[in-house]
Amino acid sequence: MAWLRQRLAGLRRERIDEVTDRLLAIIDEAPTLRDPAAIEALNSEIDRLATDVVRYARERAPEMRTMAAVGIAIETAKATVADARNAVSGGDAPGSKPPFKPRLHLAGGGEG
Repeated sequence: MAWLRQRLAGLRRERIDEVTDRLLAIIDEAPTLRDPAAIEALNSEIDRLATDVVRYARERAPEMRTMAAVGIAIETAKATVADARNAVSGGDAPGSKPPFKPRLHLAGGGEG
């Protein structure tokens, strides 16, 4: 029984790692997109990933460091997708803005 509990806990942690890895990939991918539908698809995917994390947190008492990292990744991915959406729909001439850089959002409203 102890082995089974440990194995299930490991699988759950692996899922959180998968979610975090995907969020980091979205942060890299979003600035390259120019198709509004693709940008919105990423936004929907982030929402689904966040839902997975909430379900995980409700079932288990996750480590605070892990949950903080996932929270930062979710917020940063959301901000990066919003910036990509604005860059595509902003109407500015190509090259008139500085190069796009994802923003890191931290709890408390600070940016890093």
